[in-house]
Amino acid sequence: PLPRGSGREAFLSALRDKALPFLLARPPDVLLVCAGYDGLLADPLATMELSPADYGEAVRAVLDEHGFPAERVAIGLEGGYALDLEEGMPAALVETCGALIARGRRGGGETDTGSGTGLGLGDS
Repeated sequence: PLPRGSGREAFLSALRDKALPFLLARPPDVLLVCAGYDGLLADPLATMELSPADYGEAVRAVLDEHGFPAERVAIGLEGGYALDLEEGMPAALVETCGALIARGRRGGGETDTGSGTGLGLGDS
């Protein structure tokens, strides 16, 4: 765990330097992301100081920096108790999904072959 009060730099550094290299050393067929938005600074239970944009940046790290295909990422909502539309969980969810969908539209990952394993986000 990151220390109480950790923000963007500590979070993204740990993700890029430790978590993703470990998780993607042998790339899985599907990456299930348990998106807990209780790390937001606006969250009443937060011990971290993340912004909604930090969650979008985390998705871009997975997709762009590590080349994981967007259509092989599934996101589940797990937490986040700040419901403010600009600084809370809804804003972070929009950032997360927006980064995933934007990458799927740009392509660069595998495309859905109809096998039922992809989401087809790269399809027009």
